[in-house]
Order: sequence, then C-alpha cells, then structure tokens
Amino acid sequence: MKKRIFLVLLVLLIAGAAAVYLFRDKPIAQSENKETSTQASGLKPSEMPANKIPGSSGIPWFTVAKEDNENKDTNEEDIYKMFQVDERGNLILDKNTRMNIEHLYALNTPEELDEKLQKISTVLPSTAYRQLVNLIDYFYKYLRDTKTIYPPDIAPSNVEQALEQLHGMHSLRVKHFGSDVATALFADDEKINRQLLELMLKDNDKNATMEEKAERAQKAYLLMKSKS
Repeated sequence: MKKRIFLVLLVLLIAGAAAVYLFRDKPIAQSENKETSTQASGLKPSEMPANKIPGSSGIPWFTVAKEDNENKDTNEEDIYKMFQVDERGNLILDKNTRMNIEHLYALNTPEELDEKLQKISTVLPSTAYRQLVNLIDYFYKYLRDTKTIYPPDIAPSNVEQALEQLHGMHSLRVKHFGSDVATALFADDEKINRQLLELMLKDNDKNATMEEKAERAQKAYLLMKSKS
C-alpha cells in the first residue's frame, strides 16, 4: 500500500496534478468526425499564421500571463470562461491554461471533448480557438510520449532517478511545445517539483524510504513557504 501511495505521489510530483487521470488508458480525445474539434471556428489546425514563434511546435504568437491568477471556473457552467485572450485575440498561456486542458482531457470522453470545444469556439476569437485546438493536439502527443518513456506504474527507485525523470520530462515539453510555451505552461510546477526533489536529496537518512523522504520534503517545503 505504501508503495502505491508513493507511486501516486511521484506521479503527481513529477507530471502534474492531473497526471493520474491523464495517464490512464484512454483513446485520443478526438472523434473520427473532426468537424467539431478542429473546424468549429472554420479554421483548420494546419492553417497557422506566419508569425509563429520559432521552436514553438507551430503555436502562433500568444500572450504569457504575468500573474498566476488561478482560474477556478472549470465546472460545466463556466466552460465559456476556461480560456482567456489578450487584446489582439490571442490565447493567453499560463499554468491555468494547462490545468484547464488537463481537466478537459481527464473528465471527458472524446465525444464530450468535441462538444465542449464547440461551445468554447463560440466565445473565443478564431485565432485563439485555432491556437487552443493546436495546443490540445500537442498536449496529447506530449502525454503519449511521456507515458511511453516514463510508464506511470514504474516509479523512480531513488531521488537521483526522479530528478533525471524531471529533467527528461522538461526536455519532452520543450520538444513538443517549444521553450517559451513550455515555460508558460509548466515552469511554476517544475520549480516546485525541483525544490521538493532537492529537499529529498539533502535528506541524509540512509535508512529512510523514498516515501518517508518525500513526506519530510513536503513538510519542509510548506514550512519554508510559510516563513517566506
């Protein structure tokens, strides 16, 4: 039981809060009829603007949110508020954007996701909606590669391996999203994950299990944050 708890802990620690749901076996969140998910705005994912960011896997220019204002409007009634745009009609990318995409994947079948994307397309500008559709496609491919390279049922056996996995997942994010987009979506969580793993690495108790080190690291991190 302890091993299972620690496995879940590490999955959450390294891959993000929705990882348990995202890594479960499920088909790609697209139906055979792509009319809803990719053309509800009249635009195809391949129709990318010329001013895309170099190395961003094709995602057009976007706005990175400067403040971490957590968007809690993720229930059914507030689906129209899940994603924000800037004054130019581009999708704003931040941790919240990623979490909302995670929620869409975790809580919906492919058909339900298509339905929700159709609703979202009615409130987003066409450019922002196209960016969102492309981002969701990149996100699926990133999750697919992550699950293949780092099977969720195989936990790192030591802290060094966990750190190596964290670095590997960062590289995967840069590969799929580009450096700027990966930073906007994952940087905050990666920073916390790295701090927690470094605290575990400093734990010199040779008799302690990984579970015990993880628990102590979380307590030390929370104490450190409370004093800052």
